[in-house]
Amino acid sequence: MQVLVPQGLTSWTLLTFRSLKNANYRNYAIAQLVSSCGSWIQLTAISWLVFDITNSPMDLGLVSFLRQSPIILFGFLGGWVADHFDRRRILVTTKIIMLLQAGLLGMLTLTGQLNIWLVMTLATILGLANAIDMPVKQAFTFNLVDKKDLVNAVSLNSSSFHTARTLGPVLAAIIVSQMGNRDGEATCFFLNAASFLVVIWTLTKLTEVNQENGNKPKNGKKSFNLKESLSFAAKNEDVRTVCLLGSVTALLCMQYIVLMPVFAKSVYGMGMNGFGTLMAAAASGSFFASLALANKGKDQAQLKRYIKLAALTMACALVAFSNLTNFYLACIVAVAMGFSGTIQLSGSNSLIQLAVDDSIRGRVLSLWMIIISGLGPVGGLIVGWGAQQFGAPISLTVCGMLAGLTSLYFLIKNK
Repeated sequence: MQVLVPQGLTSWTLLTFRSLKNANYRNYAIAQLVSSCGSWIQLTAISWLVFDITNSPMDLGLVSFLRQSPIILFGFLGGWVADHFDRRRILVTTKIIMLLQAGLLGMLTLTGQLNIWLVMTLATILGLANAIDMPVKQAFTFNLVDKKDLVNAVSLNSSSFHTARTLGPVLAAIIVSQMGNRDGEATCFFLNAASFLVVIWTLTKLTEVNQENGNKPKNGKKSFNLKESLSFAAKNEDVRTVCLLGSVTALLCMQYIVLMPVFAKSVYGMGMNGFGTLMAAAASGSFFASLALANKGKDQAQLKRYIKLAALTMACALVAFSNLTNFYLACIVAVAMGFSGTIQLSGSNSLIQLAVDDSIRGRVLSLWMIIISGLGPVGGLIVGWGAQQFGAPISLTVCGMLAGLTSLYFLIKNK
């Protein structure tokens, strides 16, 4: 008997996941999903470990700062590397460093030798590797798919990341709850180390990777040329707008991730399971936002509208979340925060990818990485200090209100 499949659903599925028809991209995407899941398992476990041993929101912000701040100093170097060298080989190298970092973190935790200073040192090492890895990874997508599918692939990358962001905290919560704090946290770190093996193996097995990128500069020289990239970002209206909005969101709004352990433990009186549930709720919103962009985010004018509205929505959701006392309502609002934040940030990435020439793709993307990842840790220090002095709800409320006013200005100005 013939089975009839709804044409609408079939069409939506084929359109949303069309980049997966490419074998290279499909294999890479699966490996990235595994690795991202491992990374979120580690991030959740280390956040809980730091707050458990120090009970200090400021220390949470400091660890976040050390993990992300190297992108400020070395992110543009990562973009330059992406434009002038084999992106696949660079990614293999950075993943090996990350594997060793996670393995050492696991060993020190398991043997009871880990302290806050070692956590900070290892966070810095991870940050240095990420400073090179992030812009190279963003630019590498261009090597795997045709330009017509680039926005789709970028959005699917984001959906993969946020799928992991949903699963990772839940898995970390289950592992730590079942095994106990230190044994469970060490297991989380070892799982992350193992996940990098999957990516490294996959990268070495990719075939016929398109190498028509900035590896061959037009003038024959491997020029650093920061001025060219900054000039492009400043003169292109779309890129300039999303970078300014992204700066506000990264500095003020995304800090809810840093303070999630504080809300779970101090505001809602819950343990690791509550923390994992809040993180998973926000991540589920991000996942659905990524799928929406993969299906619909093709028109540049449409993307710009989505980005501006999402920035304002994110700020409003942050204020609401900060003032809720009911855990279940907070989870619902966390979904809205994840959805709007991803529409803005992933949509901005796609808009930049469409606007930039590949000869400077890595360097322009590195500027975007510096904005969203480099300003984040600065914001983490600010909200961590604010939470220490005035409480987490007040700290995030002020951030949300400032971000809302700024986003509203951009929305009205460019209407």
